[in-house]
Amino acid sequence: MSLFARSTRAMGATLIATDAVSRAVGSSLHLHGWALGRLWRAARGEMPPGPLPRWIERLATLPVIGRLFKRRPVTLAWLWRVWAVYVIAATLAACTAVLAVPANAWGAALSGAGVTVAAAALAARTGIAHWQMRTGRPGCWTEWWRDGALVPPSSGGEEGRGLASLLVLLAAGMALLPSVAVAAVVVAGVTPDPALRAVELLYPTVTATPLTRLVSVLAGLAVSLSGAVAAYQSIAAVNHAAETGQSALSGATEYYGSGALVRAVIALGLLFPAMPSGLTGGHVAYAQVARWSSDTASSLWSGFVADVLGVREDGADARPPTGSLGIPSPVGGLALAEQILTSETCHAYLRLSNQVRRELGLPGPGLPTVALPPARPEVGGGSGQRPFFLWHYGKCGHLILPGPGGVPAATATFRRDRAEAVSALVEAIRTTDLADRIAGGSMAGSGTTWPKGKLLDLLAGPAAEYDAAAQAAAGRYLGARDAESRKEVVEAARTQGWTSAGSLWRTLAAASGEAVTLASEAPVRRDPDPAFFEELTRHSSRGEGWLYISDKLHKQWIEESRIPTLTPAALAAPGDESASVLAQLLNPLTRPLLEKLTTWAQTSDADPLKESMSLGHWMVGSTDAAWITGGVVAIAAGNGASSLAGLHEAFRWFADKAQPYLWWAYGIGVIHAYVLPMIPYISVVFAGVNWLISLAEMLLALPLLALLAARLDGRELLHAALKPGLILVANTIVLPIYTVAALASTYYLLPIGLQMVNGTFSAAFIGSQGGFTMGLGGILAGLTLMLWLQWQVTVRLLGIVPEIPNRLLRYWGSRDEIADGKASGAVVGAALGAGGGGGRSSGGGGGGGGGGGGGRGRRSPSKVPGGGGGLGIRPAGGGSVSGINTGNAARAGETAGDDGATGWHRQSGGYAALSAGDSAAADDAYARWAERRAEEGKDEWSVEKYTDYVQDKAARRRERGGDAI
Repeated sequence: MSLFARSTRAMGATLIATDAVSRAVGSSLHLHGWALGRLWRAARGEMPPGPLPRWIERLATLPVIGRLFKRRPVTLAWLWRVWAVYVIAATLAACTAVLAVPANAWGAALSGAGVTVAAAALAARTGIAHWQMRTGRPGCWTEWWRDGALVPPSSGGEEGRGLASLLVLLAAGMALLPSVAVAAVVVAGVTPDPALRAVELLYPTVTATPLTRLVSVLAGLAVSLSGAVAAYQSIAAVNHAAETGQSALSGATEYYGSGALVRAVIALGLLFPAMPSGLTGGHVAYAQVARWSSDTASSLWSGFVADVLGVREDGADARPPTGSLGIPSPVGGLALAEQILTSETCHAYLRLSNQVRRELGLPGPGLPTVALPPARPEVGGGSGQRPFFLWHYGKCGHLILPGPGGVPAATATFRRDRAEAVSALVEAIRTTDLADRIAGGSMAGSGTTWPKGKLLDLLAGPAAEYDAAAQAAAGRYLGARDAESRKEVVEAARTQGWTSAGSLWRTLAAASGEAVTLASEAPVRRDPDPAFFEELTRHSSRGEGWLYISDKLHKQWIEESRIPTLTPAALAAPGDESASVLAQLLNPLTRPLLEKLTTWAQTSDADPLKESMSLGHWMVGSTDAAWITGGVVAIAAGNGASSLAGLHEAFRWFADKAQPYLWWAYGIGVIHAYVLPMIPYISVVFAGVNWLISLAEMLLALPLLALLAARLDGRELLHAALKPGLILVANTIVLPIYTVAALASTYYLLPIGLQMVNGTFSAAFIGSQGGFTMGLGGILAGLTLMLWLQWQVTVRLLGIVPEIPNRLLRYWGSRDEIADGKASGAVVGAALGAGGGGGRSSGGGGGGGGGGGGGRGRRSPSKVPGGGGGLGIRPAGGGSVSGINTGNAARAGETAGDDGATGWHRQSGGYAALSAGDSAAADDAYARWAERRAEEGKDEWSVEKYTDYVQDKAARRRERGGDAI
């Protein structure tokens, strides 16, 4: 299915699964809405006055109610007060019941008390503030209650109309939030998907665990604190209003803005316990978001796999799978177009030659011709022969493709589809009229000229269409041929989820490469009969015309299709003019060997790592063979005669010298063969671990975020303090989906990136050694450098898999360290065990050792967030990921760390203005700096003077725009 259809189906399934429970909650909402609506319309005069229902009058005559209200008549204000008490009591009862039954009575008591206090404080404060605005006087507690502070105004033009019942409405909605959260729950069964399994373990829906009990207590504490804060702020605001006569709702900078009220109520609602396991409504909602994100990513990935493997998942999507992946690979479309154009031109030449001969009345017989074959081929075979598709041009050659008879259905379909692609190419070539123009352009009296412009430009489009059609047909054939095994792979991808995507990277690339190989099989072709035209040339000049056309057409095609490339010989030629004798003797032997080794791994667009792996396995096998050979020779050299002749000692000397080179080659081969193809898997695993961490983080952070949101200060709906939590939720949503999308994009980017290295490295390396001797060390150095470049390209491109979600969230203000390029270094460290070999480690930049910080390699990298073992400051153009650019300050060692925009060297005010943590960092940097300064015999500075110097120099560089974090 298409990606859009999969996303729509995933969202629809969630809605359908929650429909029944949602309707049950809707009935409760309808009942509450009916009662509240009648009260509201009656208060605003929108409902005709009339007597109250009998059951209300009888309720007012009850002894308890009568004593409570001192036999006063039932009024609208009395009804509104009863409604407010009901909402608050229902909130307390619902919260206590849901929490106390499954898990923790203390959590229920805390949550119930906190919600009750918060709801009462909010309702009272809103009603009192509105009463002030309506009457224009501050009043006191007794006046507020007696005059109906909780009663909405009539439908007049008073200022602040309708604010009195705002908190009553919000409190009612808050009481219903747990039910809504429960309605949204889709209880999932046992699943092998690790991502969904993690959600079920951290956010259980039924069974309480020690962790959920702990979280419920934290949520209860947060609710109680929220209630206490709301009560305190309400009392403070009421007293302030009573003393000054100013309503808090009328001030632009005071508490109780409309956004703050809604935010506080929603925050309290998210802290309600909603599940038997003790989880709150906020946790349940977050778990459903995480489950939806994971399900969507898994669905998209399984559809991607099915599309590449040529497997149709179901009948809902009529679009056939493509069976291809990555960059469109040429499968011989241009070569086939040249062959067809040659036969078409030859046929046109014979036809036009006879036509001109007849028009001019020249004597002699005409040239033998046949009818132009139709674009759709004829089917030949029979009488014991296998069927075939045939395009027959007579003396001008023919094209033959295998026919569909006598073979399985999948094979027959592939052959028909491929013949259709060739027919489309023949038809496209005929529509250009190139054959008649080429044949007539070299023939006197034809009235046509040789086509101007490039032939390749006219035929590149049809050839590309043939390539795509042939590869798609091959992909569908392979998908049908291996349907059972490929369907099992698709089902496994769907079952295991998006976290298993990295394990299929090579499988999908190999499947696409297999389709390219199958589609690249050229049809059987016979060129125009050379014997016929040579015989014709001996008897007349008419044969020369076609030989001239054929030669000119072939040369023009070669010239247009030739792509200039950089060659090692051309780049090294200027330096070789002054080469030494030894270089002139060795270079003809070593340079071709290095060029062969470095160009071995020519990147396939369909399977970019295949040739690199082939090179690696060849090097590992060659090294193993060298060791085995060395063992055999050692045995032979250890006998008596050889030992007396000194062969044994000579062999030992040679073996000792050769061992480092053999291990060097062995390491290069192992990385090519085994490590590079595992980088996609490692990248996806890292992305999955990041997602698991976000699940655990939100589980513990939600009570704190809700507590921050329940504050009544500020007028905005989304408080700035909530930004980290919102980014965490967004990261949970986008990380699985964008991980799948980033992994799919690497199939297009990695061939281009590797081709940048493989296509030009040998020319660049050998060309740079022009005039110098290339020995065994140069060969191994070239292979090592090429490995490092391939490694960097692979890691950096595949490093976007765990990084891309955080990179996208940086536009929203996220400053996650993974988004700053450190995930790629972590991938390197995971693959090699240490990042000092061929790339940056997770702690810093540059090529190992001193890293990108310009510091000393003997220092521990863990002490410094900047370069790998440096002092955390890199010079301009350095390779450190985190660290600041302060030029020569790096070499002098003025600072020891960088904490982004808050590092101690980025501040002002000197040493006395630093915090405790910054002072410790400054002291550590000063100690190392003073140690080196004493070794150099220079004057000693105090730590205060040193701090002033570093901060002043950093400030000057920022003013000049030279700061690079």
